[in-house]
Amino acid sequence: MKKLGKAVVASIAAACTLFAGAGFANAGEAPSGTPSQVSVRSMYNKTRLQSAYNAVLAIANGNTARNYKQSSWMVMHSDMETARAMLNDANDGISHANGAMSQADVDNTANLLSGYPGIMQTAVPGEPTGADPLKSKGDLQAFYNRVKNVQESSYPGNENWASFRIARNSASYLFEPSHGNESQYEITLTYDNLYHATKELDPSLLPASHTPSHNPAPAPAPAPVPTPAPAPADPKTPLRNAYDKVKGYKQADFVASTWSAFAAERTAAKALLDNASATQAAINAETKSLNDKAAALINIAQLKSDIAKATSLKPSDYTEFSWYRVTLSLPYAKYVVANNNASKNDVDSAEGVLSSDLNGLKAPIAGQKTGADVPTSPKSKKDLAALVAQAEKLKESDYTADS
Repeated sequence: MKKLGKAVVASIAAACTLFAGAGFANAGEAPSGTPSQVSVRSMYNKTRLQSAYNAVLAIANGNTARNYKQSSWMVMHSDMETARAMLNDANDGISHANGAMSQADVDNTANLLSGYPGIMQTAVPGEPTGADPLKSKGDLQAFYNRVKNVQESSYPGNENWASFRIARNSASYLFEPSHGNESQYEITLTYDNLYHATKELDPSLLPASHTPSHNPAPAPAPAPVPTPAPAPADPKTPLRNAYDKVKGYKQADFVASTWSAFAAERTAAKALLDNASATQAAINAETKSLNDKAAALINIAQLKSDIAKATSLKPSDYTEFSWYRVTLSLPYAKYVVANNNASKNDVDSAEGVLSSDLNGLKAPIAGQKTGADVPTSPKSKKDLAALVAQAEKLKESDYTADS
């Protein structure tokens, strides 16, 4: 249900007052003394309005009030009262905000009534229906007193605060001295609006007596069936989990000096898992030892992958300088992989540099030198001197600033 601000509540009051004095004993009753046909002379065509009114009157008299929310049921009655007043006004003199009644007003009201009951909100378990008693001003006062001191600081960032504040202000407005002739329907609408706004903000603030007798809340769910106690945990579970995590490790993916100790520990863990007589102390010690040896492994799988990628590339597909950087980092990477005693720092450094150089490769533009123009590594001092001489001939203007 949409929230009702002070201005909206005030406008509803006028419509509510119409049928509050028209003989309605309760929200679920139809207008008393209303004929099924109204025969008056009029300068407007009210045939469609009369038909639409009769159809809605049948809904009101059809004992269906409990099928709809109380607020929707009251709005329907408000629209019926507007139509009834139009039908009974022989002089077409009903005053509206924009002047006297017009044919457009008649047609619009007929269109509105034609939407019933489709536009009504169906009843929700635990909330008032059209068949429930209307709220009194005392009910609204008690509810308002319950929430009037609620502070925004208690709900920082809550998107429902603004709607709650508007609904609470609307309720407060009804208690002002200048607003002492409100109808029971207006009070009920205000109460319902405050209820829904409070429910969205904090259900714990709701009055316990809100649930009506005509539409009780669903029965509480049956108590859950106790869950059987879980079976005792396998004492070898921590060791089995540690072993399963590393059982697929391959020697080729790690530095040789770190592999041998790990492999021996993994074998010992498997034997202990297969030993039905293993003590808990032995299991705990082996779990820690296996995890420590696994943590000490130095992985070279990614470095090997980068080396394979660099080796598969064609120098002519990249600029001279970007490829030259790869030719410098690739030999060191190969050296680290071949070193059985390489440290983690060695691996991380080689992998970081080669990966960066591979990511920095750039395709040449027309006429630009490529990696095919990079000289091979010098084999002697003479070759080195020739390489230096060639480098000295390079021109800065032939290259981009970042290279």
